[in-house]
Formats: sequence, C-alpha cells, structure tokens
Amino acid sequence: MKLLNPTNYYTIDSNDNGYGQSLYYNSERGTCFAGQNNATTSCDFTSTGIKNDTTKNMIAEVSWNLGGWNTTEIYSNQAYSYERGTTVYSGRPTSWTGKIALMYPSDYGYATDFTKCSQNLNNYASSTDSYACRTNDWLYNSAVQWLLTPDSSNSNSAWRVGSAGSVTLGGSVCYAYGVRPVLYLASELSLSG
Repeated sequence: MKLLNPTNYYTIDSNDNGYGQSLYYNSERGTCFAGQNNATTSCDFTSTGIKNDTTKNMIAEVSWNLGGWNTTEIYSNQAYSYERGTTVYSGRPTSWTGKIALMYPSDYGYATDFTKCSQNLNNYASSTDSYACRTNDWLYNSAVQWLLTPDSSNSNSAWRVGSAGSVTLGGSVCYAYGVRPVLYLASELSLSG
C-alpha cells in the first residue's frame, strides 16, 4: 500500500522512517522494508513506476475489497465472491480505498482459458490438464507473487501465486515475494484504436 500509492491513501507511521513511501507511485528510488525483523533493501522504481501527472490523473480511486477465506480448494467464481465478502481476521477491515493495489486471486484465475483448464485455483500447477491452467493463464510468469486477499484465519498471512502457478496461502506476509500492481482507469476516459 505504501509503495504503490500517494501518501493521502495511508497513515504515515513515524516508526517506519519513511521507507518505501510512494516510491512506485512517484517513480522514485529509496529504501524499502524487505523480509523479517525490519530488514531493508534498496528499491528503484524509476523505470517501472508511474511516470507523470497525466498518467496519475487517469487512475481511479476505488474501494478495494479485503474479504478472505482459509481453504485452498476454490474456483475463480468462489474466490470472487469471498473477496467481496465480510470474512476477515478478527477486527480487520473489509475494504480499503486507494489508487493502486495487488491483483486478487480471482483476477489470476479468470485470466486462464476455461476451455482448457478445469482445475481449482490451488491446482493450476497440476499436470492433470498437462499444465493447461498455468500455460494458458496470461498472468502466470513463474514468479512468486503476493495477492491482495488475506487469510481470514491468520493475522499475518495472505494468498499468493506460487512459482509453479498455484494459488496458495503464502505464509507470513514478511516474505519478500513479488507484486503485480493493478489499477482501474478513471470512468471518464475514452479509449479508441
């Protein structure tokens, strides 16, 4: 949240020393947290971040759903429903308003060709369909990636896409996995061509 968004979408925490704040959104470099025990690393978003105000003004402010679950045998349509639900770890919010977030498990699931893939999200790496789910999923790229959806039964766990292509519980959120920023374009934009 802090890396990807402008500062008005999160509370500035004096304990974080400003690490990672809005680096992606402002296409900057700086120090980011990486891993456990407040470890840090150098982050450089100068070539991959949001480049200019014209681009920033095209990004819509939206409410991101934070509903979760804690079972692995689930299909894309079920994940979509849970993501928009109210099942969260005790006391956690069910939504967050911002500009840029991470993809949902259902985003990853719906990106495959269902005429070739009949597996649940946890089995997208299954050889049963000759790996048809992951090889026909345009979002698969063999990198472990965090997803937006939390584990509803654990305060420090979230869902992820594994390197083999399955959607699984990712373990502790302090692991330094990759992220894929997602956004919505402002509704007043018109695309042509």
